[in-house]
Amino acid sequence: AKDISRKVVQARRIMQKNGEYTGGPCPYGYRKSQEDKRKLAVDSEAADVGKKIYEWRVQGKSNGWIANALNELAVPSPGLYQFLHGNRAYRRSCHAKWNIAHISGILKNPVYLGHLAQGKSKRSYFQENGTKKRIRQEDWIVSENTHEPLVTQKQFDAAAAMAEESMKKYQRQQNANEAVPHMENPLRGKVFCGQCGHRMSRRSKVRNGKRNYYYFCDSRRTRNDTECTRTTIQETSLMGVVSDVAQRQLQIAGIILEQGRLSVERESDTRCKGKSFSEKKADGGSRERAAEPGNETEAQRAEAYEKELANELLSIREKRQQLYEDWKEGMLTAADYEYKKEKLTEKQLQYEKEQAEQRKRIEQSKAEQEKRAALEDCYEKAMKTGGKEIPLTVLDVLIEKIVVLSAERIDITFAFSDLIAKRCADAPTVPM
Repeated sequence: AKDISRKVVQARRIMQKNGEYTGGPCPYGYRKSQEDKRKLAVDSEAADVGKKIYEWRVQGKSNGWIANALNELAVPSPGLYQFLHGNRAYRRSCHAKWNIAHISGILKNPVYLGHLAQGKSKRSYFQENGTKKRIRQEDWIVSENTHEPLVTQKQFDAAAAMAEESMKKYQRQQNANEAVPHMENPLRGKVFCGQCGHRMSRRSKVRNGKRNYYYFCDSRRTRNDTECTRTTIQETSLMGVVSDVAQRQLQIAGIILEQGRLSVERESDTRCKGKSFSEKKADGGSRERAAEPGNETEAQRAEAYEKELANELLSIREKRQQLYEDWKEGMLTAADYEYKKEKLTEKQLQYEKEQAEQRKRIEQSKAEQEKRAALEDCYEKAMKTGGKEIPLTVLDVLIEKIVVLSAERIDITFAFSDLIAKRCADAPTVPM
């Protein structure tokens, strides 16, 4: 497989050097030639849009302005255009709008000058474990004048110069605030918009030498299937609410965990009452182990019962085999054989059903045990700080999802809410 992969890569590089197109979907504005599938031909419908993008840019319009203009004109974005023309691989882009990345990608691609620039990235499952790696621009395989251009060299150079100036301006802005440190995102991937359900983005602004973060929903600008307003919330306000609610959640968790320990200890005391000294000694310290969370759990009892069912099923299979041999040797009539086989089959089906249910209970019990252990770990880490400040690592495990309905209304889903609710319902009353 490794040798075949190497030969395929070498053959593709030879075709690229010969000016043959070896990519998948064609660049926006082009399609594969009907005469030669390795050559690009102009797609007149999309090509007119590509030309207009260059015209607007040369006139001084920004990439953002161009993207908004195309969206207002209801021009399909590159991904949506591919989907509308039958490419099912772009179904995830069926609601995507034009954005700045689309415009900048078109403005810097030499394909619109009639040149093919290939070999921009590589991926090897033998060396890089399948990770896609970008290649430096000077190492691209560029073949000139391989197809009809859409723009002139003058237009392309003007767009490139404007892009370079925009990059310098951006770098100056970044360097001006370089001394102001960035803070790690404590809620990465967990904040969602309550109106459209899409993940919110995090940005920062520097004012008076301080970096302030905020979350906002940008789906209305990037997607066609939403009428969401631009929901925004300051991170300081959000973190204040999240920390407050998380602390209360941990307080409840601490009470539930303590009640669980007391319950196990009382159960252990009950088992040990009436035992002689020799019995307790022979017990091997079971009382101390039983008081530890996780010993003699429901999962262990369920596993023991599941093993009993497995043994019963094995016994039934042996009985069916013996029953068949007795019938073959003439020790049973056909009617008796069918009757007894039917009874054993009914019992087998019953045990198999119970076994499947028992395995499901075991998985659920193990999942609950893992959740309980994770909750205990969160609680212990939080208590090390005195309960005043919750570590970000704890928040990351404790919080599953945050839905921002507005700046005043937030819905927080905790990862252990179902476990805590169950423990609250099952927890015994602890005497004070």
